[in-house]
Amino acid sequence: MLRKMVYGEWTELGIADLLKVRGEAVRVAIDALVADGLLVACPPDKVFGRRLFYKHGPHAARLIDALLLKRIPRAKADRLVADLIERAKAVNARPELFVGVATLRAFGSYITDAPDLGDIDIAVDLVRKEQGPKGSPRETIEWNRARARASGRQSMSFVEEICYGDIEVRKLLKARVAYLSLHDGGELC
Repeated sequence: MLRKMVYGEWTELGIADLLKVRGEAVRVAIDALVADGLLVACPPDKVFGRRLFYKHGPHAARLIDALLLKRIPRAKADRLVADLIERAKAVNARPELFVGVATLRAFGSYITDAPDLGDIDIAVDLVRKEQGPKGSPRETIEWNRARARASGRQSMSFVEEICYGDIEVRKLLKARVAYLSLHDGGELC
């Protein structure tokens, strides 16, 4: 529920829909989330006529980022990183992809000497390839949208469509490996 709430504020009814509960159970759940610092109640706004709504509290981000996976030994983490590097080389070698991988930088627990890890944090810097669309931003957007439609994926948002080149490469890099936590390279600045 907290992951879905990343983009905006939610009313009690919206939270009830996310939790799939009704009645007093909604109120109990919201009160518990507020008490734990996962949600913050924002008062109604008389200027814009908004009702009481909720947004992420101070402890929400940490829970959202938690993977809840079994820890892995460093040797397995090293293999996963080596595989990621090979996938990045493969992405850069594919001419039909508009975006390539400029750099991969490890950070967090992976760069320590910890014998086991909960996840592997990697900052990814993507770069536009020469063979992609060379026109206006509108042409780049249309190229991304056409590629998104050709992918066969259903129910993408407009933003996902216009950013499809980046999303596609990130999915190829991640390869559904739960232990890889890919971040935008700008997050480390």
